[in-house]
Amino acid sequence: LFSGLASVTGHKGSHPRIMGGLFPDAFSGCYCVLALLEALYHRAKTGEGQYIEVAMTEALATILPEAVMEYALDGTEPERVGNRHKEKAPHNVFRCQGEENWVAISVDGDSQFQALAQAAGSPGWVDDPRFATSEARLGHQDELDPLIENWTKGLQAPDVVVRLQAVGVPAGPVLDSAQVLADPHMIDRGFVQSPDHPEVGPRPMGAFAWGVDGGRPGVARSAPLLGEHNRKVIQELLQVPDHEFKRLMEQGVIG
Repeated sequence: LFSGLASVTGHKGSHPRIMGGLFPDAFSGCYCVLALLEALYHRAKTGEGQYIEVAMTEALATILPEAVMEYALDGTEPERVGNRHKEKAPHNVFRCQGEENWVAISVDGDSQFQALAQAAGSPGWVDDPRFATSEARLGHQDELDPLIENWTKGLQAPDVVVRLQAVGVPAGPVLDSAQVLADPHMIDRGFVQSPDHPEVGPRPMGAFAWGVDGGRPGVARSAPLLGEHNRKVIQELLQVPDHEFKRLMEQGVIG
C-alpha cells in the first residue's frame, strides 16, 4: 500500500485494490538474495563484510517505474485500467462456459488480432474501423470486449486457450487454487509435490519455483507438529539437561 502499488491497481473510476496474494513478502525476499550475492562478491574482492537492509516498501516501489516516471515528467497520475493495458487491445479476462471459468487474452498488434478474429469465427472484425488498428481498438475496448466474450462464454477455457495459442495469440486460463494443484503441467514439472503429513497424510502444495540441472529441489517434509522438535532444539541445540527438560514439560512451559 505504502509503495504506491495499490494506487495503480483496480478498475477505472473504482477504489485502489490490494493484491490477492502476499506478493510483497516473496518479492522483497528476492531482493534480499540479490543483495546477499552482491555482499558476497564484495567480500571476495575486499575481505570486508556488509550490512544489508531491505525495506518491503522500497522493493515494491521498484515495480512502478512507468507510473513514477509519468508523474515525474508531467505531474500526471496514471489512471487505473483494471485488466486492460495502456498499449494493447484487446487485453482482458473473459468469461468462459461454466461457473467461474475465465480466460486471459492479450493481443499485441494487428496480425495477432486478425488471428483472434479468425479463431473466433468473426473475420469481419478486422474490417470494422473501430477495431482495424491497435490505436482504434484501444479507443473502442468497451465495444470489442463484449464481442470477444460472446465467443469465449460458449467454450471451456482450455478450448479457447488451445485455439488461440495454435494461431499465435497469447492466452491462458485463469486458474484457482484447486486447478493449480491439479494442473498436469505444474505436476509434470515438479512444482506440485505432496509431502506426507503424519496426521492428515499426503497433501499437495507448491514447491520451489526453480529447477537446477533439469531437476527441482524436493519438499523434504511436511510442516512440523506443535512441539515436535522441542527435544532436538532444547536439549541437543541448547544443551538443557534432561531433568530440566522434563520439568519444563510437566509445568506446561513447553508442550
